[in-house]
Amino acid sequence: MRIFDAAMGGLGGCPFIPRATGNIATEDVAFACEQMGIATGIDWQALRAPVAEVEALLGRSLPARNSHVPAPPWMQGAA
Repeated sequence: MRIFDAAMGGLGGCPFIPRATGNIATEDVAFACEQMGIATGIDWQALRAPVAEVEALLGRSLPARNSHVPAPPWMQGAA
């Protein structure tokens, strides 16, 4: 995989698909790749703050998973 399409926090959707909830979250993809040993160069933990800011502006949660859970124990303090 050389290119993937994702959006911070999973923000967005598809105007052509009814009830489409959003895109795949960049931080979730980067975390999954990291766990598989694939380097992305993306600090997925650094995206937590801007995702929280966007959620506050929108007044709702975004579909991203890794922005809403603590880092795994083996990654605590790594960022």
